[in-house]
Amino acid sequence: FTAEAGQVVFFDLQDVSGLSGVDWKAVDQDGTVIFETCMRCGSPGDRLLERGGAYTITVGESGSDATGSYRLQVWDGASPASSP
Repeated sequence: FTAEAGQVVFFDLQDVSGLSGVDWKAVDQDGTVIFETCMRCGSPGDRLLERGGAYTITVGESGSDATGSYRLQVWDGASPASSP
């Protein structure tokens, strides 16, 4: 996905089945990690993106043969729960 510098996005992990021990992460185009957490750890929530440009989400890691399914969405703006 692409974003503007200073944009807030909400990383919403909506469903996970299987995938025990599997991580997911988001990085900017320079390789700076925005978050890295396990799929079973829940949504990483709101993040302020300091740089504009392309961002990449990666699910899984080398050396893991776990299988399963997931559903996630990246929202423009803060999560509804964090809004006043």
